[in-house]
Amino acid sequence: MTADEYVLVGSDGARQNKADLVAFWSADGFARAPVTITEPVEHIWSDGAALGGAVTLSWSEGGTPINVTIRYIDIWALRDGEWRVVYGQSTRAPAPS
Repeated sequence: MTADEYVLVGSDGARQNKADLVAFWSADGFARAPVTITEPVEHIWSDGAALGGAVTLSWSEGGTPINVTIRYIDIWALRDGEWRVVYGQSTRAPAPS
């Protein structure tokens, strides 16, 4: 579902491409927990969409649990009858007070 030219700008401002994204989610020792989207954002038009919201990502790396809440947006494009994510942006949400 990710376009070959996909770009993600992460919460630290760094850019990642499709290969970086796949490597992150499939790294040895990486066990991710289910993701629940809250505060959904949906803007859809005939050949594109902006979909996002807030999500708490939970995973473990090397046995260490990690939890990060982000707000994100993904830009989708309809190409040759197939939807592809072409761009993503994420921002870390502030820790609850």
